[in-house]
Amino acid sequence: MSLLKPNIFSHATKELSQDAFFAWLLEWADSSNQQFDNELNEVAKDFVRLLLNKKEDYVIHNVVVRKQWQNIDISAEVNDEYCIVIEDKTNTKEHSGQLKRYADIAKLYYKETNFECVFIYLKTGNESSSTLQYVKKQDFIPLDRSSILKALSRNGVNVKNSIFTDFVEYLVLLEYSTNSFKTLKHITADWKAAEGFYMSLESEISNAGWGYVSNQSGGFLALWFQGIKTRDCNIYIQIENTVNKTLNIEDRIRVVLKISEWEKSVSKLYSTFEELKIIGQVKGIDLVKPNKFRVGSASTLAVTQNVFSKNEDEFFKVDDFVNTLKRLEETLQVFLNKHPPDVQDEMKNIIE
Repeated sequence: MSLLKPNIFSHATKELSQDAFFAWLLEWADSSNQQFDNELNEVAKDFVRLLLNKKEDYVIHNVVVRKQWQNIDISAEVNDEYCIVIEDKTNTKEHSGQLKRYADIAKLYYKETNFECVFIYLKTGNESSSTLQYVKKQDFIPLDRSSILKALSRNGVNVKNSIFTDFVEYLVLLEYSTNSFKTLKHITADWKAAEGFYMSLESEISNAGWGYVSNQSGGFLALWFQGIKTRDCNIYIQIENTVNKTLNIEDRIRVVLKISEWEKSVSKLYSTFEELKIIGQVKGIDLVKPNKFRVGSASTLAVTQNVFSKNEDEFFKVDDFVNTLKRLEETLQVFLNKHPPDVQDEMKNIIE
C-alpha cells in the first residue's frame, strides 16, 4: 500500500507537461488574476521575481505569456519592461545550439523596443555542472530545482490549488530522491540518487563530467575525470553505475580506468594494464583486468577492486571513496611521468 497520495506529475513527466505548468503559473502572476486566487497570484509573482532576480518590493502588474513562440518553450513579457525567455528542461540537456538560436531571435525581435531580455535555463532534473557552464556561456541563467522550490515555498504554504501543490510535492520528492545517496543501495537502485551521488562528487573532484552512456547491455550512468595524455594514448578514470538492483554489487557499480586515442590492440591493453597494476599496488590500489579485454575507441584497461562495501545498507563513506579516487589519480600521474607526451605534440597543442 502506497503512503503517498496520487500525483498527476508523477505521470505527466514530459517537458511539455512541465511547460504547461510554468506557463500556467506565469499567467497567474498577472494582477488581473488576483481576484480569483490571491495566494496563488502572490506565489506566481514570487516566481517571476526569481526569474528576474528582483527583490520582494518589485511590483508586478501585467504578465503576457506565450508558448512555443519561435520554438521557444516559454516566453513572458512583464510590465512592458522585460521579456523572459525560458528553456525548460526536465532530464534532457541543451542540444543543437538551441540556446544561442533562441537568444538571437529574442534580441533581434526586441532590438527596437524598451524591453530587456532575460534568458533562463529552467532545470527541474539533475545536470552536470560541466554542462551548465556551457549554458552560462550562451547568456542563459541556470535555475535549479532547489531554487525553484525555495521561491514556490515562501508563500506557497497558503495555496490550496491542487495543481500547484501537486507540482511542489513532486519537486520535493525529486529533491529527496536525489539526496538519498547516503547508502550504496540507493545509489545503485535509484537514478536520482545515482545522479545526486555524482553531483556530490563534482564538488570534490576537479574537471569531472557525468551523464548517461548507452551500450548493447542497456547502458549506465558514468562519471569521468582525471585524464592524462601520454605519448601514445589517453587514460582516464570512470565510475560506471548500471542502476540495476537485480545484479550483484560488483556488476552494478565499479571504478575503471579507460584508454582512448590509441593504436588499438589487445597487446597494448595487456602491457599498459600490467604497468598500472604495479604502480597501483604501491599506492594501495588493487587493479584487476576486466572479464575480457575489448578493443574499441575507448576500452576498459582495469577495474579497481574493493572500492564498495558488500553491505549495501551501511552508511556510504563518501570521504573514503574520494580518497580512493585520489590514489587512482596519483597512480595515473606516476604512469604519466614515465610516459610523458611528445614535446613536439605539446608545442603543437599550445600553438593551436
